[in-house]
Amino acid sequence: MDAIDLLKNRRSCRNFSDIPIDDDVLNDILEVGLNAASGGNTQPCTISEPTPSYRG
Repeated sequence: MDAIDLLKNRRSCRNFSDIPIDDDVLNDILEVGLNAASGGNTQPCTISEPTPSYRG
């Protein structure tokens, strides 16, 4: 599957699980999000990394 197919077929998921995500995978996801383009390079979003201590 190429990037265009991924973008066309993406869907939102609100069924979350308690399975932990490997730190390397999470860091890769966050790095890609931080390097994503934004309209007019305004970078209007904030990315937070919820950790077990953050969730309470």
